[in-house]
This record gives sequence, structure tokens and C-alpha cells, in this order.
Amino acid sequence: MIRTLKPQANASRSGALLRPSTKTPRQRHAGALTRLETPLRQAKILIIDDERVQVEFLIYLFEQNGYPNARGISDPLLAVSTYQEFQPDLIVLDLHMPGLGGIQVL
Repeated sequence: MIRTLKPQANASRSGALLRPSTKTPRQRHAGALTRLETPLRQAKILIIDDERVQVEFLIYLFEQNGYPNARGISDPLLAVSTYQEFQPDLIVLDLHMPGLGGIQVL
């Protein structure tokens, strides 16, 4: 954790002692982060991986961290049609898949 130093209230200007701030950067900037994070949390995320377990795990991770709009597929042949239907803001793509690899999907 990063801590910033701030002068003690009773210290003189010339010889001010510094002590670590107890607030984290996230706490100090909570209002600005909240305004920024709200639209980001609504982002649509498409996960494409031939391993179904990986897809389910990534969806779980996104949902547990406040991203409810995650969708996944395990068939790379469905990537284009799913992209057109879902129109995601972010794609998590496995580059090494049988049949149609991630580079071909791009």
C-alpha cells in the first residue's frame, strides 16, 4: 500500500514533522473514482476461449468484481455473430484455440 506523508497539525512550519496518511489513495479520491467507475462497471465484456472452465471462471471473476455484463463463448466459430449481437466494449480472447485461433478471430 502506498502512503503519503502529511504534516502534523501541531508542528511548526519550519520544522514540520511528517507522518503517514492513514487514508489509501482510493479513499482520498473516492468521489472522483465513483463517478468514473460507474459507467465502466456497465461495460459489456465478451470472453472467447475454447476451454469452457476458463470462460466460466473469468465470468465469475468479472461478476465478483462488479462487472455484471460479462458473457462468454467457448466456440470460436461463434465469435463474429456473438460480437455483432452483443457489441461488447471489451473482448478477452484466447489466442491459441483449435480450428479458428484468436488471431483469425481478430
